[in-house]
Amino acid sequence: MKLRSRLFGLYVLFVGLYAVMLLIAPPPRIAMDRYNLTINQLHLLELTIIIPMAIIWFIAFYGYSKLRAYTDLIKDSKDGKQINRIATGVLILTIGTPFTTVASSIMTVISQDMPNFRPTSLIIRHYLDILVPLLAFILISGGARGLHDLTKHRPPQYVINAVAGIFIVIGVTYCWVILNAHNFNAAYFLPEWLVLTTIVIPYMYTWYLGMMSAYQVHAYSLKVPGIVYRRNWNLFAAGIAAIIVASIIYQYAATLTRQFSSLRLIPLLCIVYSLLALISVGYILVALGAKKLQKIEEV
Repeated sequence: MKLRSRLFGLYVLFVGLYAVMLLIAPPPRIAMDRYNLTINQLHLLELTIIIPMAIIWFIAFYGYSKLRAYTDLIKDSKDGKQINRIATGVLILTIGTPFTTVASSIMTVISQDMPNFRPTSLIIRHYLDILVPLLAFILISGGARGLHDLTKHRPPQYVINAVAGIFIVIGVTYCWVILNAHNFNAAYFLPEWLVLTTIVIPYMYTWYLGMMSAYQVHAYSLKVPGIVYRRNWNLFAAGIAAIIVASIIYQYAATLTRQFSSLRLIPLLCIVYSLLALISVGYILVALGAKKLQKIEEV
């Protein structure tokens, strides 16, 4: 009960800070002129972002609480240590995601009054954005690999080849998109070699860890006894995969700002809401899998 109260308190804090930062931030005049928006219309649009984000964060906090409860129930089993590592990774992702969003909003507000701070704020935001998922998926991957090792099952060669091929394609195209972005200097304020080595490569490594974690949890689910356990671990694996896919799409979209800036407001909002929906699906699947696993152990 204490854990749930603390999580709920953190959740309320993050949502409140995020809402306040959006509302007090100076209105983006360029966007308002481009889409012919009034201040009231802009605030209504901001609400359509705040509400889905609040829902996603709530699902993430709820899912972690269920996963932690399940972990506490099986902590003495041979799987318990590995699942605890996964739960710790999910905790970092759960708290880190709203933390980086709120921190970015605060730095945006500060940059409006202190233009000289803008390059520093962008650099900090880029590294926060990669540090949180990287740490989270290092832990999730370690736990997933540990569960997979318990099955004594080697992944088929075609799986290894497929994952390697997919990430070669993603890596090459992502590097190309980054290096050919029209606003590269204004977006990063860093030399190309530093962006590639400290931002692009860590992102690709994080995505690789996430997709391998999803596969390893799926492989583990095929070996655990009981069809109900298998279904629930598959839900969890699918959730991790959806979160990674959403992260990949978001990073591509964030780089293609020039292309998106030419879109009308409705198509642009459809893209934003579709991405938020995909992220929410990932966290919903993780939460459902964790909740049902907890219920099984409590019976």
